[in-house]
Amino acid sequence: MDTILELTSDDVAYVEGNFICLHARPANGPAPSYVLEDGREFYPADYFDQEMDETQFKARLRAEMETQNVTSIDPEETWQTYLEGIYGVCLRSATPENIVRKNALLERIEALTNSPQEHDPAWVRALKTAVDSLDVLERPFSPHYDRKRFGKPPTRDSHIRNVRRRFPQIS
Repeated sequence: MDTILELTSDDVAYVEGNFICLHARPANGPAPSYVLEDGREFYPADYFDQEMDETQFKARLRAEMETQNVTSIDPEETWQTYLEGIYGVCLRSATPENIVRKNALLERIEALTNSPQEHDPAWVRALKTAVDSLDVLERPFSPHYDRKRFGKPPTRDSHIRNVRRRFPQIS
């Protein structure tokens, strides 16, 4: 991650309160999720529990893709993104399974909100379940920095907050 964008004091407080600072990146693991302006590198607290083996990572990813019936994920691209530390930014636990689950939930939420049936209790339950499940998987994101660095609202905003605002019956 580069530090071209400026982190506000709220962003720094979020990072310091939700991630651990390691003085040296492990050789084969994901990059830090955040690098502060003073050079400190921050990683998810469960960093050493994350999958560090590429073969195992892809095997777990493919198994969950089959379980969730997700075909839109490229294992090689996902491994590279994982190594960049991006999944540590957005997932409470950056496992291959949670990466696939997040993708499946995003697809489900988009499908449901593209064909709203607000008066159908089954549709309302399905949307609520998907949004609540995504809420459990995702981190809050930093208050300002993450919203700038990705160039678009994080999925916490687009697929959780905004969907709950649009469909208050699921809150």
